[in-house]
Amino acid sequence: MILYIPKSNITIEIEHPNSYHLTSELNIENISQINNNQVITLTGNNRVSSKLFLTKTATFKTIQDGNLAFITNINDDNLETIDKILITEKIITFINKT
Repeated sequence: MILYIPKSNITIEIEHPNSYHLTSELNIENISQINNNQVITLTGNNRVSSKLFLTKTATFKTIQDGNLAFITNINDDNLETIDKILITEKIITFINKT
């Protein structure tokens, strides 16, 4: 069975404690503070699926390459800097080809 999910426009408002970190590929439209909480409004147009992560520690890194933002939480402490760059470039090249 193949499910068809039509593209949709998404708007989400999330309130979370300041001690948590929010990561998503959606666009941040607004950030405000209410007491010890943070309120974030996220939006996205023509989306089929969207992922959102709320963590106690900031485990995600964003690598920006032109119009593409590569978000990862892969632990790469054992890799040399040049290896990280080469791997990231290969992934971005692959994504841009598809």
